[in-house]
Amino acid sequence: MRTTSQLISYLFHPAIVPAFGILLIIKGLPHYIEPSLFLYIIGMVILGTYVFPLILAYLLVKLKLIPNLTMENAKDRRLPFLISIVFFFMTAQAMSNLPIPNEPARFIFGGGLSILVLWIFLPFKKVSAHLAGMGGITALLVYMSITYSQNYLLLISIQVILAGMVASARLFLKAHTPLEVALGFLVGISCTSAALFY
Repeated sequence: MRTTSQLISYLFHPAIVPAFGILLIIKGLPHYIEPSLFLYIIGMVILGTYVFPLILAYLLVKLKLIPNLTMENAKDRRLPFLISIVFFFMTAQAMSNLPIPNEPARFIFGGGLSILVLWIFLPFKKVSAHLAGMGGITALLVYMSITYSQNYLLLISIQVILAGMVASARLFLKAHTPLEVALGFLVGISCTSAALFY
């Protein structure tokens, strides 16, 4: 069970959420985006929300400002989260200048907003970033379904089940308390909804 929980945690790591969300948006939008522009967008998202923050987090480890990249303690997340917030907002700003619909930039902005809220909570609770990511994808599917009149009920149902699996895995690994897991999902779905709808 522990191995399964670790595998679920790796497969649904919050680092994959931005790129996965952008894929959902681009494939679901009723707009044609050229393949070269599509690759440029995905590359921008991967670099801005994963690669650059990871490199800087690795430098923090080398400088002994944080013990490792797993960031199990809340205090170890302060600098890496702050770095991610900056890069998420910079990526969202850069994407807003591209000749594409505004949903991708708003989704990334919502991700940055979610991390900002998690960062604010750090002195009090280590709110689950995994569940924030799952909440963000759930909000995105609801938004796409409502805005573009698409029947995503099955996908939304699957997403909620997956969120439950991730929550169970994080609880089994004792990475979070039930409250931190619930707060994570609430933060993700609220911040992403706010960015997309408003």
